[in-house]
Amino acid sequence: MQTATIKKDTKTVLVTIGAQNMKVGTKEVALDVPEQIINNRTMIPVRTIAEAYNGDVKWYSEKYMVDIVTD
Repeated sequence: MQTATIKKDTKTVLVTIGAQNMKVGTKEVALDVPEQIINNRTMIPVRTIAEAYNGDVKWYSEKYMVDIVTD
C-alpha cells in the first residue's frame, strides 16, 4: 500500500494511492477521483487537498486556471 502524508499546522491528510477515501485528521472523506502515480509522481487532485484545508477553489475554464483561497 502506497500512501502520501500532507501536514500543515496541526492538520494531517493521509491519502492512499488508488483509494476512494482519504483521511483528514481522524475523519474519512470520500474522493471523486483517487490519487494516482503517473511517471513516478504522485498525482492528487488539487481540489482534494485545498478543501481538506478549508480552501475555496475556483475554476476559470476560459483560462484553464485554478484559484485557491485559504484563511
